[in-house]
Amino acid sequence: EEQEEEQPCADDGEEHNEFEDYGDNDLPLDADGEEYEEVEDEANSEAMDAEEMDAEEEEEATQGNNFMAQSLGSAEMEAIKQAKADDRVCWDFVAGRCKRGDRCSYIHAADKDAKAAAARSLVRAGKPWAVGGLSEAAAKLASFFSWSDDKKDNEKIRATKEQEEEWTARCNLVPLDEAINLMYLDIGMSGMGLGDAGMLAWAFWMDQRLMALRKEDSQELSVSLHVPEVDFSGNNLEAKGIRILMTVLEKHAVHAQVIRLDENLVDDDSLRDIARYLTSFEVAPAHEISLTKNKCSVRGVGWLLAMLALHPAFPIWHEETKRYWPLRLHLGTGFLEAGGETLSAMLRDLAEACSISFVTEEDGIPTATGQHKKHNCVVQLCDWKPPGGKKMPRPAPYAAPIFVKPPQEMVKPEGVAKVKPVPLYDHGDLAVIYKPTGWICGSDPLDPKLGDLPLREREKLVYELTKKESPPIQAWILLQFGCEKSS
Repeated sequence: EEQEEEQPCADDGEEHNEFEDYGDNDLPLDADGEEYEEVEDEANSEAMDAEEMDAEEEEEATQGNNFMAQSLGSAEMEAIKQAKADDRVCWDFVAGRCKRGDRCSYIHAADKDAKAAAARSLVRAGKPWAVGGLSEAAAKLASFFSWSDDKKDNEKIRATKEQEEEWTARCNLVPLDEAINLMYLDIGMSGMGLGDAGMLAWAFWMDQRLMALRKEDSQELSVSLHVPEVDFSGNNLEAKGIRILMTVLEKHAVHAQVIRLDENLVDDDSLRDIARYLTSFEVAPAHEISLTKNKCSVRGVGWLLAMLALHPAFPIWHEETKRYWPLRLHLGTGFLEAGGETLSAMLRDLAEACSISFVTEEDGIPTATGQHKKHNCVVQLCDWKPPGGKKMPRPAPYAAPIFVKPPQEMVKPEGVAKVKPVPLYDHGDLAVIYKPTGWICGSDPLDPKLGDLPLREREKLVYELTKKESPPIQAWILLQFGCEKSS
């Protein structure tokens, strides 16, 4: 009942001030019968105390700096000041934004200043290999080079003095033309037997050499590299070793005329890393790849060729000859003979699906489309001849499937089955499927049990799908892969 009593209100529209009838010392009582605190005076008092404390801290800091300046040289003092300034900069702002926004307690400097601060801090922390901005290759390489805090794993990535001397002799890095900042780099590491562990140590050593060539606080090399050959033949490199090598080449944008990986343990997983490196730039980073005497399969080679076929850098433009050249690929006579008809069928299917062509070494460089015109021949298979005298599709203009008008309108008779989808690559949990014209990406629900039907019944259902006007590609995927345990 007491809480429901009306509060005093203003009369005649005038605002009521409950403190106006009290003097400076006769303040009203609050609900507990105690006097209100003088909030404004207390705030002013706290502000004055804070200013005094800041002044004292600033004076102490000045005295400390003066003492340090007397003890250290000017260069050391500047380094300490720079380190303190870098520690206050938000590293996330290297991309021009920070996910914390206004709540971030660090300084949001310009993106270049943030990158420079991050680079200097990483160098001071003894991690120059981690300087690479936000590139995926730099982050991946940093994960390879990271080690435990107790430094037990340091020896795995640290080369010995003897190794560094031998690697320096085998990996020539010398100025070629100082007028245009051009350097010569030739990597000849064949027959070293490095293995994956040795490749990790070599990558750390080479990464530091190339990092020294970068512009200050930059991700770009201050010089251009002329690399005629990268040779790691006969080094027992498996999937991890190949991944480390390709990551180093990608991070530093090393473009070589020839890359030799013969007599290693390159498998289908390794081919994916090679394909990633070859398709990571606007221009082709290599003109010739040699993969003889390895462990890759026809399916893995199909994956590599499909990735090259979908990248506009292939075939490769040669400025000297003013012509487009295919990538020269050496797979070895042993692999080509073992592939036989399977390899030939894969190449024909890939040529039809991606509207590309392949030539043998005897065919030479395609010229049918004209000297300056781009053709669709992406790869030249060295030492390979089609079995049984069969011919591959001849080179055609690169963009013909998109821009060339068909000679006549294609009329499809009613009731004729559609072309079935074609698996271009299938390994583990990853598959690349060619979707023919007429198949749609529908959203109708499907019964997962269809994938468990016997093969004959599934083939019958696939045939029925080809008779439909707009068959869903999801149904074909379920019937094709639903029976596999991994799915």
